[in-house]
Amino acid sequence: MRIAILADIHANLFALDAVIDDLTHQNVDEVLIGGDIVGRGPMGTAVIKRIQQHGWQGVRGNHEDYLLSFYHGKIPAEWRTLNEWSAARWMANELDADSAAFIDSLPFSRTSSLTNDLRLVHGSPRSHSEGIGTWTPEEDVEHHLASVEEKIILCAHTHRPMERRTASGLVVNVGSVGLPFNSDNRAQYVILTHANNTWSVEFRQVP
Repeated sequence: MRIAILADIHANLFALDAVIDDLTHQNVDEVLIGGDIVGRGPMGTAVIKRIQQHGWQGVRGNHEDYLLSFYHGKIPAEWRTLNEWSAARWMANELDADSAAFIDSLPFSRTSSLTNDLRLVHGSPRSHSEGIGTWTPEEDVEHHLASVEEKIILCAHTHRPMERRTASGLVVNVGSVGLPFNSDNRAQYVILTHANNTWSVEFRQVP
């Protein structure tokens, strides 16, 4: 069994299409989307349409919530003029109703349709705005694993790939397709493979 996990696409259609091309050679059984499909970049609707075309299931990230807030006009007054939110303002005007409904339907977390071993979230099991990284204390990692029934947590949000194995289970940060923060500008995602009762983690980087 092979499961691909893509996250933090951030409206970068070119990076997503590069990963889709790579996936055609990987013989995966399922593709999951770990949130932040939109935000920061200018091609959010096109990215949403591409994911819908493939029928991939996913979870909601913090940028889905940000964009929906702009789309519905429910934002703090200062966000209407700050440069850091200019892309979100533009994207909210570009977003169509079908795409808005799609990202609004995304759950906070989900499991795989093929196995009960995996729990997918964007940030952590308690918040889509809380990242899990190499800097996260061991006791916090154990707390996250104890908070879910599954033995593997798949997450994103930090834009930095990571694998943490503990006595309780495995936490994998899948990195970012569209906007990596780990000094490697290639599109990055993860493939989990289950064989001989063991899960292995493959971090992929696509030009």
